[in-house]
This record gives sequence, C-alpha cells and structure tokens, in this order.
Amino acid sequence: MRYSGGVFALAATLACATAAAEPQARLTAHLVGEPATALTPVRTGVAETYSGDGRLLYRPLSELVPETVEDPAAALKKADDDLEEGDKAFSGMDIAPARQRLEAAVAGYATWLPELIQRDGGTTKLQTAWVLLAKAYFFDGDAGDTKTALRHCLTLDSQLAYKANVFPPQMKRAVSEVRLQYEVAGLGKLRVETTPKGATVYVDGVVRPGLTPQTLELESGPHDVRLELAGHKRAVLQAEVPGGGAVELSAALPAAPSNADATFASVRARLDDPMPPAELARVAEKLGVELIAIVTVSPLAAGRVSLRGWLYDARRNLVLKRATREAAGSDEELRLSGRYFAQALIAGVRLDGRPEPPPHRDTFAEKWQRFRESKWFWPVVGGVAGLALTGAAVGVGVGVSQRRGVDDDAASAVVLTGGH
Repeated sequence: MRYSGGVFALAATLACATAAAEPQARLTAHLVGEPATALTPVRTGVAETYSGDGRLLYRPLSELVPETVEDPAAALKKADDDLEEGDKAFSGMDIAPARQRLEAAVAGYATWLPELIQRDGGTTKLQTAWVLLAKAYFFDGDAGDTKTALRHCLTLDSQLAYKANVFPPQMKRAVSEVRLQYEVAGLGKLRVETTPKGATVYVDGVVRPGLTPQTLELESGPHDVRLELAGHKRAVLQAEVPGGGAVELSAALPAAPSNADATFASVRARLDDPMPPAELARVAEKLGVELIAIVTVSPLAAGRVSLRGWLYDARRNLVLKRATREAAGSDEELRLSGRYFAQALIAGVRLDGRPEPPPHRDTFAEKWQRFRESKWFWPVVGGVAGLALTGAAVGVGVGVSQRRGVDDDAASAVVLTGGH
C-alpha cells in the first residue's frame, strides 16, 4: 500500500512538473446571445473555469477588445457648465442665450438622471434648470413653454409653490394655476412596452421593479423615462401621464452590438462549416491568442436556455471541439452550468497545438513479439504444454481402456461358444 501511494504521488508530481514546463496556451472566450439575465452568470462561470486551468493563460475579451465607454461624469459636468452659463445669461436678461444653455442643461441632466442622483443625492440641479428655464420662457413671452417647465418642476418636487425668493411677482399667477391643476389631476397610469421585451425602466431617475412590459401608477404630468436593455441602445423619452387616465409608451430598442460582438459577427454563422472561416485566424492573430472559445446562449421554453460552443485552435486552424448543453435556474445554477460547459469544451483535446497522433493498430507479429518478451510467456507456454501432455495422457488411457474392453468382450464370446 505504501509503495502504491508513493507511485501515485510520484506520478502526480511528474504531471505537475510537465504542465509547468509547457508554455500556457493563451485563450479568450466570446459569449453572445439572449436573454441578458442568463448571459451574465454563464459568462462568469466560463471565465472561472478558464482562469483556473493551469494549462491556459486566460485573457478576458473585454481586455483585448475594449468597449467605447460613455462618460456620464463628463456629460454631467457639461450640464453643470450649461446651467451656470444659463443662469448668468438670465441674470443679465440675455434671454436667447439663457434659453439655449438652460435647455442644454436640462437635456444633459435628463439623459443621465440616475447618475445625477447618484452623484448629488437628488435632482436639485435639474429642478434648478427647469425653474430658470420657466422664468426665461416667461420673460420671452412663451406662456405654453412656461407652464410645461413648471409642470416638470412639480413632477420633481411636488411641494413646489410660488415663493417670492424663487419666482418674480409677475409669475405668481402662472405658478399658482399650474399648482392647482397638478393637485386636481391626481394619479394616472403609464403602460411601458419595448421591442424586444425585458428592458429596465427608470422614471425620473429612479429604477422601477420588474421589466417591460409593465404598468406604472404615477403622479400626473411629464416624466423622464429611460429604458435600458443589454446589447441594445438606450432610450430616453418623456411621457405625459394624464390624471385619472392611462397612456402607453412604446419604444423600439435597436441592437447595439459591442465591439466584441462586431469582431465575431462574420464568423459565428460559419463555425459548423467543414473548414473554419478564414477571418477566425485573423481575429486570433489580432487578439494575440492561440485558442478561442465561442459560446452562444439562446432562449428555450419554460425559462431554459441552450448553450452551444466551439473551441478553435489558431495554430492548427481547426475547431477542436463542439458542445451543446441546456441550462436553467437561478444565477448560481447558470454560473455552474457555464463552468461545466467551459470544461466540456476543453476536455479530451490537446491544448498545446500539437496534432493528435493517429491511432496505431498492432500487427500480429508485433503482438507476438511483445508476448514473447513479457513475463507471462513461459508460464503460459508451460501451462499450455502441460495441458497438452495431460490431454495426450488422458487420450492414451481412454484408448487403452477401450482396447481392453474389446479384448474382454472377445474372450467372453469364445468361452460362451465353447461351453455350448
């Protein structure tokens, strides 16, 4: 038992030393598909498997193909500047420039309203921009836009009322009328639908539970609505909710493929061809990797998803393996499914770029030679010889016995005849 344990320990040590001596194969993984809620945990599981395999040097695709990242902080800083310059222009009663800068400030804050709330802890700057814009519209003689701006103010701050330190006396009537209409109108319903479904909904910068389609009960008046769905362009809209009524807001969210998706778009449809697409080798060279795992996620019935995968080796220009799997469940179960699926793609294949040796079939002469050189040759030969000798002895004995029986029968016949 000690000897056996020592052998296993030695074998494990040699295997580890061999793996350490061989250079790691650089691998990246591209995952694409829907739904986004399943794609994220599956991607996490795949990354865990490949980053933990000592034979591989895993390179996340996000590092190799960086995305164009929007900068909400810069956009909000631009809105801050517009607000400041608009305030200065209005203080000097330079109305046209004031309107232009304040409208830009409102647009900037509305686009990044959740980020504004996260940065400032509230919507104060957007409220300030709307108040200043209402005053600019008023002194520009635009009564309709004045009321619209004031209604936006009430949506953000339901306690807003006329105050002499906020509004000039000339605006007291307009502010009071809008305030009264707001109080009388009450609540309304907003039905939000998107194509495709499953978008996250933000209303006035606050995320709402659930995904589209859904119906929300809101205060009457204008609301800023932001719709987000992974892999699709964001939509920022305004919805006018009628008091005591209902309105529907529908939006198409066009696909916005990531830089990584665009990189692999031309090759995904041809991965099952007899030969890998030529673009795949160029992609591998550009990314600086030898191995690429491509995994697609597709929705099935009853909340299940289908995983399909390909493992490509650029050194051999060959798809080493294909695999399929179904998965479902919680994020944790999907993460584990991603781990198992990633392992299935690399199981049983060479990752060092060397060709698989062709299977060798021994000839009879090779088998006989190995048998003659083995320790079992003489015991087997001796056993067979012994069996042969034993068989021969038994055969002779049986023959003699049968011969004796014949002679005895003949003798008996002679005696009986003679007695007669």
